Amino acid sequence: MLNTTTLEQQRALKQRRKTNPYRPAENIVLHTPIQLNSLGALFNPHAPFSACRLCGALYQTDDDRTVRNYMQSGRITEHYNHLTKESYFTGDSSATRLLDESTERRQRWRRLHEWRYHTQNEIDNFTKTGFALTPEAAHKLAPFGIVPTGNMHEEIVDALATAPRAPINDAEG
Repeated sequence: MLNTTTLEQQRALKQRRKTNPYRPAENIVLHTPIQLNSLGALFNPHAPFSACRLCGALYQTDDDRTVRNYMQSGRITEHYNHLTKESYFTGDSSATRLLDESTERRQRWRRLHEWRYHTQNEIDNFTKTGFALTPEAAHKLAPFGIVPTGNMHEEIVDALATAPRAPINDAEG
């Protein structure tokens, strides 16, 4: 017998995924650029970060990189619930508090960045395209190893092909 609450929760989750403006319609692949640290970039593609899918602005703090170190050392453990398809984290209280604070900081940056630099019309029009990134964002994020996959428009392919091999600016934060 099926639990109707579970089905309702799954439907609500699917609806949230469809309407979440921060979730790309296409996958994004992270490739670690060789010698990224030797170029002077502090950005760590394996640590939590936020990026603007419209303009390519990138945000990562020292706390985000510390959280990554905590995950690698086992102070924070990620668990995945296959039923709800959501992750949750456990670990010592100071490490998980830092994770929560850095997550909130990235979300605040995302909202503030969106409010300062993009109009709602611009966001809505981009969401309708179904692309993971705009050509401008793809061009700026490719040197950091952030690359869209899937249905790539020729402008996005051109942006990736002409992107510099080394980041021009480091991540904000």
